[in-house]
Amino acid sequence: MKKYLLICSLLLIAIIISCKKDDKLDDVALNGLGGDTWKRTALDNWLYDSLTAPYNIELKYKWDQSEFDMSYTLVPPREEQVIPVAQAIRNLWIEPYNQATGAVLFMKMYSPKLVVLSGIPAARTDGTGLAGVAEDGLKIILYDVNSFNKKDQASIDRIMHLLHHEFTHILNQKKAYPVEFKKVSAGSYTDGWLLAENPVGSGFVSKYAMKAPDEDFAEMVAYMLVKGKEEYEAYLHAAPDYENGIPKLREKEALVVQYFKDAYHVDFYDLQTRVQQAKKAFMD
Repeated sequence: MKKYLLICSLLLIAIIISCKKDDKLDDVALNGLGGDTWKRTALDNWLYDSLTAPYNIELKYKWDQSEFDMSYTLVPPREEQVIPVAQAIRNLWIEPYNQATGAVLFMKMYSPKLVVLSGIPAARTDGTGLAGVAEDGLKIILYDVNSFNKKDQASIDRIMHLLHHEFTHILNQKKAYPVEFKKVSAGSYTDGWLLAENPVGSGFVSKYAMKAPDEDFAEMVAYMLVKGKEEYEAYLHAAPDYENGIPKLREKEALVVQYFKDAYHVDFYDLQTRVQQAKKAFMD
């Protein structure tokens, strides 16, 4: 028995010595676990000066799969897309709130501290593409940034809609919207929203708004801000049977305006004007 223990001890010592001699674990770079290092670039400095220093927002463009749902197949954003997207984030979302509130404090307090970029959309099993998501009030993921084109109005509207929609979810997580909002279209929300033919005629601004009250509220905010008063009204009146949906939409609009005033002391229509001014300036 003693001989057996002696042999085992000698083998164990030999293994330990072998590991110490041959395996240099300190030299192994473990990506995402502290072993990776990045050299700061001019782009990193620009992002720090434009978003991190003034608003404490980190824009993460270097690829880290752990930031995403592992079930999605994604690609990194192209580096030349990072500054245009960051400019859109700052000019079309952050600055209008600064102007409407009269200070940078609002966005410092309520904006998510991390924005993560993916080059392409996240494909869902139902055939739709996920363009963005807000997580726990601390993080926004923007997908499909490789297709962003600051010269194209549709592209600008898409990223504006995404930012304002997801930020509304964050604001709602901090302060709930009026319970009356859920009652306006109670019984009309559906898992079959993707197949809906006439959301406006049913009292919704979009198909996606029919999914759930939370999405309905965020869609109302995004549509009103991104389209502005005139385009928003034209959009509604162009829909079939819009007269049937107008009463519910007017109720929802009023509750949105009330929420921003009561919860955050923000004049929603002033914010809407600021967003439209920023949009025009961004496109000029």
